[in-house]
Amino acid sequence: MGSNHCWFMLSLLLLACISARVDGVKRDILSTKTSYFWSHDVTSPITKDEYTTVNFNGRKCTAVHVNGIFRHGLRYPSAGDMQDMTSLQNKLAPNVRNAKYDFLKTWSNTYPTEKANFLHDMGKEELHIIGSRLGKRLFSLLDGNMDNIHFVSSSTQRTKASAQEFFSGLSLGVRDAPSTAITPQINNNLTRYFDMCKLYTDSVDTNITALKEYSQFLTGELFRNVILANAARLGLTNSSLSAADILMIYKTCAAELASYNRSDTWCSIQTDDEREILEYASDIEDYYLRGYGVPINTDMACPIAKDLANSIAQVIHNHSHHLNYSVAKFVFGHSDTVTHLANRLGLFRDQQPLLASNYDAMKNRKYIVSHTTPFSANIMLVLYNCHQGNGHPVENDYILRLLVNDKPEALNCGDSICSYVDTEFQNIVGCNFDDICHNHNVIPGVIVG
Repeated sequence: MGSNHCWFMLSLLLLACISARVDGVKRDILSTKTSYFWSHDVTSPITKDEYTTVNFNGRKCTAVHVNGIFRHGLRYPSAGDMQDMTSLQNKLAPNVRNAKYDFLKTWSNTYPTEKANFLHDMGKEELHIIGSRLGKRLFSLLDGNMDNIHFVSSSTQRTKASAQEFFSGLSLGVRDAPSTAITPQINNNLTRYFDMCKLYTDSVDTNITALKEYSQFLTGELFRNVILANAARLGLTNSSLSAADILMIYKTCAAELASYNRSDTWCSIQTDDEREILEYASDIEDYYLRGYGVPINTDMACPIAKDLANSIAQVIHNHSHHLNYSVAKFVFGHSDTVTHLANRLGLFRDQQPLLASNYDAMKNRKYIVSHTTPFSANIMLVLYNCHQGNGHPVENDYILRLLVNDKPEALNCGDSICSYVDTEFQNIVGCNFDDICHNHNVIPGVIVG
C-alpha cells in the first residue's frame, strides 16, 4: 500500500505540472487535441461516497448503477499528421528569416510511427485519475463489486487501453490497488456505428458541401489575417502559408505540449488570440461533421442511446425483482460516439448555428469542443433507488443523475437529477438504426480501426 500511495502522489505531482499554463500558452483552446487535464479540473477535493446517496423530493436515494460513455484518452498523432508535420518543417526550415524560429531548422519529428493513434501516456493518466476519483465517489456501490462491471470498447488499441487504464484508476479508488486485469468486450456496432450509416456517409462524410461553412471560414478575413500574421512572424521568403499549414501548426503545438511539455517551439508561432480563431474553425468543422449542424448526427446516435436506455431499464427491472445485474457499465468509444450521444441528450446546443460569419457572436457558445469533447470526455448517468418501506420498488422509485465531464448537466426534466419516469429514456428504445441510416439492401463496409 505504501508504494501505491507514493505512486499516486507522484501522479498528482505530474498532473499539477502538465495542468499548468506554460509560458503563457493557453491550453484549453486546442479543440479535438485538447487533453482532459487542460480543460477540466481533476485536482479539486472530492469526498468518499459523495455520489453514493442523494436526497430527492424528501427521500434519501442510494446509487444502484452507473453507466458511462467515454472518448478514449489522449492519443499519439495519426500517421498522416506525423507525415504532415515533417513536410511542413521541410517547407518552412529553408525559408524562415526570424532567428526566434530557428528551431524549425533542427526540429526532429520523434513521434513514433508505430504508435500512430495509440493511447499516449498522458491519455493513460487522464483515464486513471478519472477512474480513481469516480471509485472514491461511488465507493459503497463498487466496493465488493469490482468483478460485476461490464466494459465495452471499439476494436482500436486506444479504446481498449483506455478501458484498462480507467479500471486501473477505479481499482485504486476502491481497492487501494491499481489493476488493469480486464478485457473489454469489443463491439464496433455500439461504438463505431457511424462507420455503418449510409446516410451519414453519403450526406456528411463524403459530401464536401456539408462543410461549406468551414470552407468559407478558412477563406474569410479572420483566417486570412492569421495566415498573414504567422507568415510575417516567421519572416518567410520564397514560401507562402496555406490554411492547411496554419491548422497543422495548431495541431503540432498541441502534440508538443502533450508529449514534451514544450511551448517554445511550434506553439510560439501563434498567439492565444489566433488559436481561439483556429479553435472556432475546428469547432465549425466538428459542428457539421458530428454536431447539430446536420440532423443525421443526432439521429444516428440510436445504437449508443438505445443501449444506454436498455441497460438502465434492465437494471431497474432486475433490481426491483432482486435479480442479478451489473453495478456499472462503461463504454469506450470515440469523439463521434460521445458527441452524437450529447446531441441526442440535447447537450451543448446553442440558439444559433456555428457559421463562417458569426465568430464574435459565438464567443460564449456552448458548443466548444475543447471543453465538451476533449480527450477522455465522458457522459455518465447514475441510477438511484429511493424506495422506502416494504414491498418491491417500482419505476417511480428510481431517479437518474446526469454528469458530463464531472459536472452536473440538465436532463430533459430541466435538472441534473430527474425521476426516471420523467426522462425520455423509455422513448429511445424504439429507434431503428437501419431505417434512420437508409441501410436496407446495403452490404456493410469494413470498419477502419
